[in-house]
Amino acid sequence: MGRKAVVRFVLVLGSAIAGLIALWGLLTVTQGQVYAASSHPANGEYTVRPAPPSEPAASPPLAPLFNGSGTSVITVCNSCPYTNVQAAVTAIPTGGIVKVAQGSYMDTDGQDGVVYITKTLTLRGGYTTTNWSTFDPVANPTILDGENGTRVILVAGNVSPTIEGFHITNGSPDSGCGGGVYIGGGATLQRNRIYGNASSSIGGGVCVFGGSPTLVNNFIYTNTASNNGSGVYIASGTPLLHHNTLYDNLANGSGGGVYIASGTPVISATIIVSNTASDGGGIYGAGGVMDYNDVWGNSGGNYGGGAATGNDSISDKPRFVNPPGLDLRLQADSPCRDKVSFGQMAEMDYWGLARPFGAKADIGAHEFYTGTCFARIEAGQIYSTVQAAVDAASEGDLVQVAGICRGVEDRTVGVVLTQTVFISKALTLRGGYTVTNWADSDPDAHTTTLDAQGKGRVIYIANGAGSPTVENLRIVGGDARGIDAENGRGNDNGGGIYNYGGSPTIRNSIVYNNQGKEGGGIYNNAGSPTIQNNTIYSNSVLSSNNKNGGGIYIYQDSSNSSILDNWIYRNVAWKGSGVYVGGTNASIQSNHICSNTAIGDNSMGGGIYIASSSGAIEGNWIYTNTAKYYGGGVYVASNSIVIEDNWIYDNYIYGTGNEWEQGGGGICATGNSTIRGNRIYSNTVPVSSGGGVLILNANAVIEQNTIHHNNAKRGGGIYVRGGGSSPSIENNLVYANALNGIQFSDAGG
Repeated sequence: MGRKAVVRFVLVLGSAIAGLIALWGLLTVTQGQVYAASSHPANGEYTVRPAPPSEPAASPPLAPLFNGSGTSVITVCNSCPYTNVQAAVTAIPTGGIVKVAQGSYMDTDGQDGVVYITKTLTLRGGYTTTNWSTFDPVANPTILDGENGTRVILVAGNVSPTIEGFHITNGSPDSGCGGGVYIGGGATLQRNRIYGNASSSIGGGVCVFGGSPTLVNNFIYTNTASNNGSGVYIASGTPLLHHNTLYDNLANGSGGGVYIASGTPVISATIIVSNTASDGGGIYGAGGVMDYNDVWGNSGGNYGGGAATGNDSISDKPRFVNPPGLDLRLQADSPCRDKVSFGQMAEMDYWGLARPFGAKADIGAHEFYTGTCFARIEAGQIYSTVQAAVDAASEGDLVQVAGICRGVEDRTVGVVLTQTVFISKALTLRGGYTVTNWADSDPDAHTTTLDAQGKGRVIYIANGAGSPTVENLRIVGGDARGIDAENGRGNDNGGGIYNYGGSPTIRNSIVYNNQGKEGGGIYNNAGSPTIQNNTIYSNSVLSSNNKNGGGIYIYQDSSNSSILDNWIYRNVAWKGSGVYVGGTNASIQSNHICSNTAIGDNSMGGGIYIASSSGAIEGNWIYTNTAKYYGGGVYVASNSIVIEDNWIYDNYIYGTGNEWEQGGGGICATGNSTIRGNRIYSNTVPVSSGGGVLILNANAVIEQNTIHHNNAKRGGGIYVRGGGSSPSIENNLVYANALNGIQFSDAGG
């Protein structure tokens, strides 16, 4: 179809639908669309646009669970249907969970203590009335109080309950074993504080009468017994005492910390210090296995009655933070640190911190942590730098990261490279964890930050790394200027993430406030990256002309690159401030690309710049981007790009110079691309041409688009310029553009 025929077709189409334009607008434009160009300063100076809307606020805390007999979960609090623990324990079926909110709970029936347990269940404290999903016994102290008149907990024989997250205190029965807790058979007693209990005979804190119970990560202190075993009394059975801390317990007889009457207990990774007895102030009694313990400073001797020490035990001052104040955490120089090997340790400590922090775990109920950066290879040790974990990992491993990891390290690969993390193998690097939860990654609730602090790149993916995955991270503070790259490929480039030759997947991350010579946020040279569901903003290329890709830069033999479902905004560069693609095949789909700025003379492609590439720009929202010269939204200098089904609106050309050296508020195409099925509206070129679309010396195909309410000095909807231009313009709806809907010119370059 010749140019004159095309114009006649459009004029006829315009006449035929002139009376239906308003109705068509109602049918084809969604509510809330902009129908007039935004105002801009008359002098052409660009003002920064508002950022995209923030994500919705987090959901409110969970309401209390429904309470009632026969349910699998019962909650206990002062305002709940169940206000005392015993009633809930009686009502819950076998296998159920009783959750108790912070507060103090006492005996209410005068029988068998504060709580009498005759079934297998879970009894857990540390909740609040606004959050019944997460328990925290440190932040939400939940006290079972015997009021110095009764036992606190009695567990019958032949049941195996789990009891965790409580302060068990002031137990004092009239007679019998166990002032705080009596265990008749099996039970798990974990993450409790058991203190201030008394027995008129034996077992001031805990009495194990038989069975195979487990006591792990408990603090047992200041308990008393008139006879033997003020901390723990073992009458028989095969109990496991693991990672407990026993301190300042007093027995008038033997066994200030632990008394073994019979049975074969295992006592390991436990601190037993400063306890008092007439004999065996630490441990009294023979039998069982004892190792990896610290038994020290006990009055009446550390061991008595034939108790063995074990080959890996120590006897040294544990160096608690504040023993008089009963702060029994370890200090950095504690001899109890890094003593317990894999296979001998519990998975976590009293605070829920994963073990081990370092090569080995600490003795006692507390695992010493320091720093703000934590990394782990699946269920292995906790490292204090991400690089240490990445170096220790094998190909295919998951490296988990929690906290804030600041600073950079050097790595020599022919040249010296400086970055927070150097990746040379196909592993997964994932954030969103906490030191108390390595099972579930939640980057929204638990942000994980890698911050180069302006001292180098954040992440460097080396040639030969294959296909690593980087996800659920905040990547910030990278500055690649002055930093080399392998084989000189991209020196100074890729402040946030640099990739050379690999095919990484970068997803669910926030990449912001990074800079480089090119590719301020993400730089890719060769390889086939997938960049998906990220937020990429406020990255910059702050240098002279020919420096591109403020948010993302993909170049040279990067076959089948994919940019999907990202928010890319407020990035700055000369060309392709949001996204720059050159010399490759790329798919740019379903992204929000907005408020990016192409700065400097001859700047182009505020949102997207495509050079000598193939692929598709499809299903994106491209808006409020600016450039000084060409392509406020999109600039395409390629013959093999399809621009389809996008919303391209409110983009702007802010130059004030030669009107023949600028244009294309929405799209500027200098190659034979296809522009199909887009909504192109409210774009502005105040001093030049092509408010919606500028075709410059190209034979593009423009079809099935809706182009309206764009503004320009010439060709408000579409402007075709250059003697070599012979585009195909068919089946478009072009209306309400100023000046002119479609205009051709052979003059002016």
